[in-house]
Amino acid sequence: MVRHFVKRSFRPSASSLGALAAVLLPAHLLMAQGQPVSLMQIPALEHGTPTVTSRLVGSQFEMRDAATNQVIVGLSNVAVANAFPAGVTNTVRLQQQPTGADLIVTVKNVTGSPKAMGRMGIGIINLGENIEYSWTRMNAEMRPANAHSQIGQAWIYPLDLYSPVMVMRNQERTVGISLNYPVMDYKHDVRLHVNSPGGFMEQGEAGRGWSVYFGFNNEGNESEFTRLAHQAMIPAGEERVYVMSIRTNSDTQNWVRSILPYRDFFRNTYGGVQYRRDDTLVGGNNMADASYQSAANPYAYPHHLRPDQRGFGPAVREMEATGWDNMMIWTPTGMYRNNPRLNWPFQMASQLNATPQLATAFSVTEGFPWLVSRGKRVGFWWGRSLEVSTSWDSPESEHFDLGNLLHVSACNRELDDAVRAGATMIGLDTFTPYHVPLWDLVSWLDQMKARHPGVEFVTEPSQCDILHVRAPTWYDGWLDIEGSTSVRSDVFNIKGPNVLSDFLNPGHESWVGLAYRPAYQRNFGRPTNTQVEADIRQLAGWGYRPTVFWGIQPPANVQFARSWEYTLPPDIRDNDPFIQNIRAGRLPGENAPAPTQSNNENSNQQPAGGSNGTPDPAPNPQPTPMVPPINNPPANNPPANNPPANNPPANEPPANTPPVVVPPPQNGNAPIVTPPEQPDAGNAPARRGSIAAQRGIRVNRLSAVSRATQTTRTANNNSGSGNSGSSGNSNNGSANAGSGSSGQNASSGPSTRRPVSRPQQNATSVRGTSIRRTGLTTVVQQQLQQQQQQTNANP
Repeated sequence: MVRHFVKRSFRPSASSLGALAAVLLPAHLLMAQGQPVSLMQIPALEHGTPTVTSRLVGSQFEMRDAATNQVIVGLSNVAVANAFPAGVTNTVRLQQQPTGADLIVTVKNVTGSPKAMGRMGIGIINLGENIEYSWTRMNAEMRPANAHSQIGQAWIYPLDLYSPVMVMRNQERTVGISLNYPVMDYKHDVRLHVNSPGGFMEQGEAGRGWSVYFGFNNEGNESEFTRLAHQAMIPAGEERVYVMSIRTNSDTQNWVRSILPYRDFFRNTYGGVQYRRDDTLVGGNNMADASYQSAANPYAYPHHLRPDQRGFGPAVREMEATGWDNMMIWTPTGMYRNNPRLNWPFQMASQLNATPQLATAFSVTEGFPWLVSRGKRVGFWWGRSLEVSTSWDSPESEHFDLGNLLHVSACNRELDDAVRAGATMIGLDTFTPYHVPLWDLVSWLDQMKARHPGVEFVTEPSQCDILHVRAPTWYDGWLDIEGSTSVRSDVFNIKGPNVLSDFLNPGHESWVGLAYRPAYQRNFGRPTNTQVEADIRQLAGWGYRPTVFWGIQPPANVQFARSWEYTLPPDIRDNDPFIQNIRAGRLPGENAPAPTQSNNENSNQQPAGGSNGTPDPAPNPQPTPMVPPINNPPANNPPANNPPANNPPANEPPANTPPVVVPPPQNGNAPIVTPPEQPDAGNAPARRGSIAAQRGIRVNRLSAVSRATQTTRTANNNSGSGNSGSSGNSNNGSANAGSGSSGQNASSGPSTRRPVSRPQQNATSVRGTSIRRTGLTTVVQQQLQQQQQQTNANP
């Protein structure tokens, strides 16, 4: 069995770990049923003058300011580990740290059958009524909250959250809580709850403060948004260790200091990013749009191109004329007509073999390889990459199963044909850890990379920290709001650099779709070329890789910022061996020097993972702040005819023709990026149906035509809001997972995007797409075998 606990050079010293293990862990705990417990979970003892005091009061946790004795985390009348079922024991050990504490929870199943777990929390955080808390899925922004008006929130890692961490702050103090657990080994998700509980929990010294706790199992009161797809189940007789690290300081700006323990655990377990960031622009192109579709045009290709009739020659020459060196192509095989809710098709490339005209896609004179010969880099966006379908325009599909050789064969065929067509970038649509668990996604991604080592894979929607180590990820830059606004940033998702990615994964590559969708054009009109260029430069200045859906020539001399050079506090940045490696031209985790301790506001109290050796190279200059954030990528369906979409909509000029310029209202706001609308020539594909979906809240887009019979596996097509209802022995309210709309693109004609939704846990009764397993195991099996034979005959 391959272990995921890979020791890296970035780690606490062996002596400190050994001493710590001897004190905190009994010998038998270091080996649980033949599986070693990772000492990387337990932070090293830190140095410095204590700024806090911590203690366990019975089964509860308390932390106070060392100078004033003011309570920072108060007693809550709820145990640190609670709601565990009979037969599952738990012990809590306290490791005091100068700026906080580590709660080391050992859980053991003493029965002869698998058991569920319970919850773990820290008590009541005393920060007052008004705070800000971290949202770690998109760009790690801080959001305001009021104790009396805030509805409880709940998110799932790795589905909704970039990392299992929560940071809260007021104007004087920051408190960070992180959960160190080896998800790849324990194989379960975790739900993070945040609320301001009343009732008996506000009776303590901290009053009505803030509660943060982790849930490991479903308790029966979850909504579709908060239901765990992969619950924690402890095998009979097994012991596990979970570590909650709490850190606090007065540096309210640099909140990453409070989650340094998680960074150290994460890097020692998973290493640094495994790819070299590409600092070049990408042009987004949607080959098909539902507005073109008819009985005479079943693939929905633009009328003036029709590669199904004329071959791909006209289309690729139009693409070449746009001037973009990197082109990501959505729906290269067209769109389903009979089952439109399963668009984009799983068959991103194999359908190109269907007719001689479509097969020109593989031609070095008429197809995508011709673009490659002209110095262009081509990518295919793989619609529904985890929803296996083996015949074109079929109503049947199955969730990808890594153990199903038929599924693997079908997926490999799509990959192989895309590469044969010249693709060296593959976008993995709906690559989300819901129906397929994270540990299988990681393994499958590694297999695809090994099969085609020259291909860059991009995961979508925005993925968690572990997947970001292995591949770039995608963010929708646009935000489809309803109503009116005079503030451009209201229609963009991305408000600034992704600080958490910079902190955990320096060197990361993060794509942002830039489109000017209906919400933008309704409020501000069509953007000028000057505005679009400013938005592109702003995104690049925040450290993102813009993918542009607008008819504009690529601007020259765009500066791509190494955002980690200016988002992180200097003492953490300059003592980070991963950043030192990047400066030296190495991959982050490659031969990293040994870590040192960095100074916090008082002294050397916080580990920073610095170097004992050679002096650091001069840091890259901090970029000049750019215009307001751009947050509006294409909807959940790739840009429909958006520049550099080489396929202008029916009544639009070709994509290489400059768009008509309609200046937006003069409202005094700096330019901000906005995605194009769908069938309009400046619009990116409607990718996500709602901000909830855009931010990764169960973005499994299994939207298909619902069928009345023989439905055994389905996926939810509707996104909305949901309350978890979890009370955690404390919460009188419900935990809201976010909200969202159906996700239909506001444009004329049928939407080419699938509604985004959070699939429900119950695989046999979910609204929306019907997926009949019987089809794949009987009728389709022969097709898959034939496809595999063809693949073997034509590698």
